[in-house]
Amino acid sequence: MGSVLGKDEDLDSSSSSSTFIDPIGPSTSGYVSDGDDNAAKVFKLDTPRYVHQKLFLESKNSDVVINALGNTWRLHKVYLEQCEYFRALFQGNWSDSHENEYTLEVIDTNICFTGLNNVFASLYNNEIEIDREHIAGVVASAAMLNLTSVLTRCSDLLSSYLSEDNVLLCLKLADTYGFSEKLNEALEFMKRNLWRYCLNIQFLKKLSLYWCSKILSAASDTLCVKENEMDLYVAIRNWIYLQNFPEDTEINEKRCAISSVAMIMTGWNTSMCCGI
Repeated sequence: MGSVLGKDEDLDSSSSSSTFIDPIGPSTSGYVSDGDDNAAKVFKLDTPRYVHQKLFLESKNSDVVINALGNTWRLHKVYLEQCEYFRALFQGNWSDSHENEYTLEVIDTNICFTGLNNVFASLYNNEIEIDREHIAGVVASAAMLNLTSVLTRCSDLLSSYLSEDNVLLCLKLADTYGFSEKLNEALEFMKRNLWRYCLNIQFLKKLSLYWCSKILSAASDTLCVKENEMDLYVAIRNWIYLQNFPEDTEINEKRCAISSVAMIMTGWNTSMCCGI
């Protein structure tokens, strides 16, 4: 399925696995010895797997129903109370605090079934499954439920995702969910690599005005270029062109020059984009 990472284990960005099964607490299997052969032996049992199977997957003795995204989960209040959201709901002095069925109002469009289901599953097991495809859904679900342990693991994992394919996703998640340290890390990464990524037409197409401005403003005078500032000018010019002609698969130099001049003459705020 994927790599099993310890709570304090470093995340290897060179790993070929795209899925992490991440323990979010102490291990619960194996044999523990204090070194004394005459002492009583203590064995740790695989209780979380049993709990996950019987209580989460089979919903045995469920005492609360959660509806969201057109799906239904039959869960247990004592496990849900690990989330601050549910703890406040069940223990607070609210009119519906003692209900046995709730419907979650999902506003964040990043929340998906897989992300929310994985977060619920983590409450019953000592693991959280996170892959590149669904990390946004996991982060958004954990943020909605205010589950700090999962948010911390997602924040740690973002560092291993810094690459040309994933850096824009990392920037968006870090910015949206308040991972300020990871946001600065991703901006530094972009500052060092923007000159290279701007040669990639698909990357430029995905680079929004907001992030173009944010990256260039953060980089200021320390932005890395291949040879000189002309590289930066060409990159921004190409980016402007692709905002007008996103269907193009290569840069048409003549149309590129015309579109750039036209956007300037029509008053488009290029100074904000270029950070000058």
